[in-house]
Amino acid sequence: MYKTLLSLLLGILFVAAPALAEVQYHVTPDGEIVADATYGDLDLSGVIESLPEGRSVTFCMNSTSIYGIDWFWELEGVRNGMQVDIVGGNITGTICGSGGWDVTGGTITATSMTMSAQYVGGGSCATPLNLIGSRNPPAPRVWSGTYGWYGSNNDFPHDTEFVNIGPCP
Repeated sequence: MYKTLLSLLLGILFVAAPALAEVQYHVTPDGEIVADATYGDLDLSGVIESLPEGRSVTFCMNSTSIYGIDWFWELEGVRNGMQVDIVGGNITGTICGSGGWDVTGGTITATSMTMSAQYVGGGSCATPLNLIGSRNPPAPRVWSGTYGWYGSNNDFPHDTEFVNIGPCP
């Protein structure tokens, strides 16, 4: 009964959302209800509008650069108007100490982003990490900018792309 109620609430939540997203639901073999959302060419402002106001949502971003980084930011964010306030998450991929990074904050809008993280794993990875970026609509959902660690003056380039609502692949 709980799963049925949860699926009905999720359905109402996405029906009430103003964005143009295609949402499909399916049940996994263990009975978990999963919502798959497809955003196609929808601009990020539409994606932000599709998030419930004031509620925590998991979403995934991917940062790449000419220096070979390929990081996945699995983020927890809360929509506040046309901005998403990042309240937590982690980073995996080619970053030093993959999985040992706590995302400590940031904001994402349709045209700008800032994200910060602190290394909490064992070993000796540089910390804290700061990333900034901007994009010019209607360009693809990619922010370009710089990232760096404390004392590095954010001098490494990146492109960071919105991947999906939900956990990273």
